[in-house]
Amino acid sequence: MMNKMDLVRNESDRQRLIEEFDGELGRLVEHDGIILTSAYSALKARLYKNNKVDLVTLKKDRFISVNKDGEVISGRSFTEDCVELLEKESGITQLESYFKSIFGG
Repeated sequence: MMNKMDLVRNESDRQRLIEEFDGELGRLVEHDGIILTSAYSALKARLYKNNKVDLVTLKKDRFISVNKDGEVISGRSFTEDCVELLEKESGITQLESYFKSIFGG
């Protein structure tokens, strides 16, 4: 798992990180693959879904954005339908699925 992917928005930069990991540390650490995550984005999406923060709070958060149809959406343009995308882009659902496949549940 690689966290803080909300700080690495460019796909080529993400790919470079994966290649560097596989090239250097991948030989030393056994792994089933790399899951890119953003704990911050996952937290914000889940807080919204559990009614702990409102949409205005997400709109004001300068660290919240999603890529929708090739366009970066944030601030005033961030709408309720972006929350699902935020959660998906955070990698949390993929990580949860991976843990469920290993530990059950």
